[in-house]
Amino acid sequence: MKVDDIPKNTVILKIKLGHDPDSLNVAVGHNVETSDFNEEGLSFIDDLVAGLGLQIEHSMDTILAMGRMSNMIRDMIEDEDDDIAFEPDQKLLDALDNKKNGNVIPIKKKVH
Repeated sequence: MKVDDIPKNTVILKIKLGHDPDSLNVAVGHNVETSDFNEEGLSFIDDLVAGLGLQIEHSMDTILAMGRMSNMIRDMIEDEDDDIAFEPDQKLLDALDNKKNGNVIPIKKKVH
């Protein structure tokens, strides 16, 4: 991709997939109109582009682990509707009703 093909003030991440995980081709590019940013903003953009490239090139295992965790969380959230509801045993309900003579100790929350 040529710089002129990138929209103005845009950072792109291009990943060309290969047949196996070791054949990824990663490119990070940008088309930044320097007059639109102050020195601090340009430094941020430069650090962002360099950091993205470095992270992808040298920390693929970390990125994959974060992706797996994200997918697991998504799956857990989707499965929450199918959770089994807690149904207390009658002995527990009787013990909670019989506070004075039961073996259940109430725990009071302290409010500070």
